[in-house]
Amino acid sequence: MANLRSLTALLPSDEYDQRLVVDTNTLIDNPDLGIHKATLGPRYMVHLLPVVLREIDDLKRAGRNQDLRDAAKRAERRLKGLRTNENVREGVKVVGEVYAVFEHVEPKADNLPSWLDLSVPDDRFVASTLLIQSDHPGSALYAATSDINLQTKLSAVGLPFIELP
Repeated sequence: MANLRSLTALLPSDEYDQRLVVDTNTLIDNPDLGIHKATLGPRYMVHLLPVVLREIDDLKRAGRNQDLRDAAKRAERRLKGLRTNENVREGVKVVGEVYAVFEHVEPKADNLPSWLDLSVPDDRFVASTLLIQSDHPGSALYAATSDINLQTKLSAVGLPFIELP
């Protein structure tokens, strides 16, 4: 155990000890990015991925029923409301010490597991999450999702997930 602790000391320090990526279903169910404080603590950075923003945009128009379309519109309004606060690329305050950043980089197939198909939204989510992890090795990164298929894929690459409290 002491060896493991000494290895973690080699990681670069990070402004945020906890980071979070949120999948589409989680935002549809509850677009409050601060709701994960009970699980992650009072201070964390949320990364909003392009694949998720695209899915929300698609669902508000073409969701399978009106309830889903309305939930997607509600999530989009909540996220757009954050954009007026500060710089979306550097981080906008959500609540307390919870901040969110709107990511714009799409993953490429280079150096990713061969089974990831970047035309599949869940696989793009996993690939994007791996990119976030590689950019912030000094943080613990979690994915918020209740999607069992996505949870399985996250586990396959060693990424932890949490669900809505």
